[in-house]
Amino acid sequence: MRRSLAAALLLALSSSASSQVEKAGGAAESSAGPAPSLAGAALTAAPAPVSLSVAPLGAAPFLSATPLPASPALAAAPAAASAPSAPALAPAAAVPEALPVAAAASARETGPAAAPARAGAGTPSREEEDGAGVGEGRALFDAASFAADGSPGLWTRLKGMAGFGERVPAWPGAAGETLRVAKRSFTLDTKLADGVWRTAGGLHVVTLAPPGRTNRAEADALRALEGTDIPHAGLVAVSADGRALVQELIDDDDARDLLARGFQRQHVEGWAELAARLIRAGATGDLTPGNLIWQRWRGRWILSDARGVRRAEPGEVVASLLTPASRSAGVDPAEFLAAVRARLGPDAAEWARTLSALRTPDRAALDAHDRALPPAPRLAFGPAGSAPYPDDAGPAKRVRTALGYDPLTIRPRRMLHADDPGKLNTEVFSVAPPGKTEVAVKIAEWGVVRRELALRRVIRRWFGRWFDSPSAFGVAAGRESYLVMEFKDGAPDHYQGRLPLEQRAALAVLVHAFGIWDVNPGNVLFPARGKPVLLDFEQALSRRAPVASRVPDEGIAVEMPWVSRFEINRAEDYQPAVREWRALLAEPASKAALVEDFKAAGYTAEEAAALLRLVEANTADLDWTIANDVEFANQFVKKRRG
Repeated sequence: MRRSLAAALLLALSSSASSQVEKAGGAAESSAGPAPSLAGAALTAAPAPVSLSVAPLGAAPFLSATPLPASPALAAAPAAASAPSAPALAPAAAVPEALPVAAAASARETGPAAAPARAGAGTPSREEEDGAGVGEGRALFDAASFAADGSPGLWTRLKGMAGFGERVPAWPGAAGETLRVAKRSFTLDTKLADGVWRTAGGLHVVTLAPPGRTNRAEADALRALEGTDIPHAGLVAVSADGRALVQELIDDDDARDLLARGFQRQHVEGWAELAARLIRAGATGDLTPGNLIWQRWRGRWILSDARGVRRAEPGEVVASLLTPASRSAGVDPAEFLAAVRARLGPDAAEWARTLSALRTPDRAALDAHDRALPPAPRLAFGPAGSAPYPDDAGPAKRVRTALGYDPLTIRPRRMLHADDPGKLNTEVFSVAPPGKTEVAVKIAEWGVVRRELALRRVIRRWFGRWFDSPSAFGVAAGRESYLVMEFKDGAPDHYQGRLPLEQRAALAVLVHAFGIWDVNPGNVLFPARGKPVLLDFEQALSRRAPVASRVPDEGIAVEMPWVSRFEINRAEDYQPAVREWRALLAEPASKAALVEDFKAAGYTAEEAAALLRLVEANTADLDWTIANDVEFANQFVKKRRG
């Protein structure tokens, strides 16, 4: 039965297979001809590989005690290429890796039919593919996989009929056909150009290669950009034979439309964000308005066609974006350059090269902007006085001896945070036996208790001039571990803007450098006298990366007390604090002290070293992270002022 079925399949396909194998010897010659253009776009040369030096910004928040592994950076380019320097405190675990990026610029689509095809609208030239140097075995296999006219070959059709493997429609495709690649299926729905289709559901665009061609070169270029900070329509999948390429479909407004209408606030901020990302990468791309798409759901500008990405100096990026059209649309040169500087950092080598490349009028505008700024506060980081409890981990007996009672056995308990429905992983209460000291107790798993102890030590050692935090005992008991703290009282009203600028700058450094989340109103108390009290660090010591676009909800800003919702924030006001903190953390004695604090809180030596690298990575991004926060909060200030 099996032999009969196999024979029937072979007979059904024999005519196509025989003609393809007969033509195998001439396959190389036929594929070396010029690439057909799609809607007027065609590459004239194969992309040449180059290397970019990129310090990737972080991704989404990671709310865990386990630090994220360092994001891989790209290898530094040779000195002659003027690659940008890495941040001064780059994470030690970030081992550079070389990554090729397509260098050849592509001709842009200019015809009206090409405009909707935001991604995959052209087929790159690659003479070496299916051409000279292809061995006889490869030619025979390819001939059996697909014919010169693009139709599926014997091997492809056999796998498709058997229900496994890939299925690639013949070029140029037809509505309703199904592409199966990388264990996913995509249905061709709307034709955007010859061989270019929007898929059903509108999330992807499929590019089918014309006969004898492949999309491998474009796929290579897109892979090269993965993990970098250069925003682009990402690669979703490519077929094994290279004939089908699937990308994200970005079908939002392009810069041509938005420049004509005038930029809104988010477009202007995104313009600076794109410039800074390219400058840090030491690269540029096709930055013509038709190739820049405003991805509204991500709040960012992206490159529709990324094949033109190549190495470039900062001056070229600035010149491409700071154009007469963008100025007319609302991009003020001084504010744009200040926003780029705020992200890169005023001391960064990338900014120094940008500054040196500025045109005289733009440099003068930036200088005038800076002269108009009020003086920024200069902070000193230092310790607080001694605390009654040690902020370290130890046996339960030590707690009983110090207090004169066991806080876990005392009744009644006054439950704290009882009105917080999110408090499912902890139990917080206070006890006050007659004649004894009142304490607060938090029962939680050991990971939470370690983070609490570590941050209290950090605050007391370096941020004690600006904030207080209840000192504590920690007891390790698995999921029933607990923290016994000084009881501190105060009003949770930081949402009224009670923190002065100096304390906001110090808090910004603390929160971002040490990856603290959930800074809600109940976690910053204002006592009748003394410094603000910081509480609740169970969501600390995680990656705190820049966030360029947030949902415009002022409730989010309420939990960001390091920026004001009542007066305009300036990134320049935070820069002295960032510079001072970086200098402090760079000292070997500071690193050693921080490691000892982590170990005292219950971390192993290996865990403490990993947490130090995490703090260094967060510190390297401080300028950029705070710049994004400032822009986010300022929208509510401006709205409040009408």
